[in-house]
Amino acid sequence: MVHAVILLLIVILFAPLVSAIPTVAIAGVLIGTSYRILNPASLRESLQTTKSEAFVLVITALVTLFIDLIWGIAIGIITHFITSWISRRN
Repeated sequence: MVHAVILLLIVILFAPLVSAIPTVAIAGVLIGTSYRILNPASLRESLQTTKSEAFVLVITALVTLFIDLIWGIAIGIITHFITSWISRRN
């Protein structure tokens, strides 16, 4: 949470400088971060938790890869809420 607030302040206070960052540099940071977070062992563990969590992971990853990061996040959150709602009803 602290990181998000600091990042928000940097973007707001230094918007002209942040806008000068090349998109490929940001893409590189995202790829590097994804690689560190998503090693094969943690991916296997994530897919073996519950079917609904694995479903959310796969849907989010596919939407992010084939459409856009923002859409991936939005669809992932919506999918999570729908699967949680369905599992609570049963």
